Amino acid sequence: MSISQAIEFAKMAHKGQKRWDGSDYFENHVKIVGEYVEKHIKELIPNNYSSWYEKDYLKEWLIEAAYLHDVLEDTNYNLSDFNINTKHIVYILTRSKHVSYFDYIKSIKINYLMVPARAIKIADLRCNMKDLKEGSMKDKYRFAEEYLLRGFGYEF
Repeated sequence: MSISQAIEFAKMAHKGQKRWDGSDYFENHVKIVGEYVEKHIKELIPNNYSSWYEKDYLKEWLIEAAYLHDVLEDTNYNLSDFNINTKHIVYILTRSKHVSYFDYIKSIKINYLMVPARAIKIADLRCNMKDLKEGSMKDKYRFAEEYLLRGFGYEF
C-alpha cells in the first residue's frame, strides 16, 4: 500500500463518520494526523531512531499507518485489510474496549519496537487536544502525551 492508497482507504473506511463537533472525521482528524506526522516526522521520532525518517520506505510506512490509525477501532475492517508493514503499527494503536485507557497508553510506551506507534499516538493526541476546551478529557490527553514523551529521548 502506498501513502496515496492509505489515504483513499482511510477516506472510504471513515466515510460518513463525524467528530464530536459534527465535522467530517476524515478531514478534521485522520487527514490532520497523517499530515502532521508527515510534516513533523523528525520531531516525533527521537534522534536515536533516526533511521525512521532517513529511510524512505520506513517513513512511508509511518505516514501510511498515521492515515490508517483509527480504521480498526472505528470501522468494520480488520487486520487482513492491511499490508504487513503497517498492520503491526495500526494494531498497537487500536484500543480494545476491554482495556483501560491508561493500560492502552502504557502498552504503546513500553513496546520499544513500536516507535512509530508512539509517534502517531502523540500526533493523534495533539490533534484531539487542539479542539478540546479545558477539562477532564483534555487533561487525560495531555497526561497521555507527556507520559509517552517522558523517557524516550524527547525534550519538553
